[in-house]
Amino acid sequence: MLEQVTNWLKSNTNIFKQYDCKFEVSHSPQESDTKSITVDFEYNSYYCRLIFWDNGLGHIEVIDIESEKPILDQSFTSTRQLETSKPFENFIEKMSMK
Repeated sequence: MLEQVTNWLKSNTNIFKQYDCKFEVSHSPQESDTKSITVDFEYNSYYCRLIFWDNGLGHIEVIDIESEKPILDQSFTSTRQLETSKPFENFIEKMSMK
């Protein structure tokens, strides 16, 4: 599962990459029972964090940089998102509506 995430981060279907977002990617410690990838980046005036776990679940947190208020705090199924033609586009739409 996490290999799919890594491949998506590098791919042209990464909608955040299309908006020139620069990613800071961190991995869970090798000895962790549950493996994960955390991706931090800025998009427009938002600080965003995507967390992916090896069980196929994920979470997105989006904070407005100026007000420091949460805009989005939602769990998702990673496999379902990555199977779409434009993964995570629904979250971009939600951020654009705020």
